[in-house]
Amino acid sequence: MGIDVILEMSGNPIAIKQAFESLRPGGRFSILGIPDKPMEIDLGKDIILNIL
Repeated sequence: MGIDVILEMSGNPIAIKQAFESLRPGGRFSILGIPDKPMEIDLGKDIILNIL
């Protein structure tokens, strides 16, 4: 279970991380807000595992 579609507009790195964790497997995620500093995304954990 999880959220089907997430539109993240704040650009806050904490909100982006929480949104990835809330996404259902196969869900869609759009980052529309721009973070004010560089951030890391763990592709293996946050993206690839959520696709399955």
